[in-house]
Amino acid sequence: WAVFHHLVEVPESLVDLPRIGVSFEVPMSSRLRWFGRGPKENMPDRCEGSMVDEYSGPPDELPYILPQEYGLRTECRWMEVDLGRGRRLRIEALAPRSLHMSAIPHRDHDLFGAADVTELQRSENLVVHIDVAHRGVGTASCGPDVDRRFLIGSGLFEFAYRLKVLS
Repeated sequence: WAVFHHLVEVPESLVDLPRIGVSFEVPMSSRLRWFGRGPKENMPDRCEGSMVDEYSGPPDELPYILPQEYGLRTECRWMEVDLGRGRRLRIEALAPRSLHMSAIPHRDHDLFGAADVTELQRSENLVVHIDVAHRGVGTASCGPDVDRRFLIGSGLFEFAYRLKVLS
């Protein structure tokens, strides 16, 4: 197992970040498994109808006309990405006990840069996110902003996870 420990300090000048975590790319996959909230995407402030259980399925495709963040699974204790040939990458939350995870075929900067789905470039790889904190839904662009309880404030954010390729 490879163990990773992160300590992130968010200064007051950067409050209300969209997420705090890490991302990396793995070869494209057709299958995911996870133990966390599901079976569909959910957000920290939109997850009460998503039960914690073991789920599996293909990586999410963009469900929105306007490209934006999607595919998050909250409160994941682990996630596995099928790497083919009987191998899978397993990600296990260590501290806290669960983390928010996603694996989608789009990079954040591509989602942000596209005005609509016709401009969106699909990655050759699967983009995996492991987050200790994730902002709730809402931007006040066409309705209320996110509830203040689901904003990311300043301070120290500490998290740890481990990775292993299983056969």
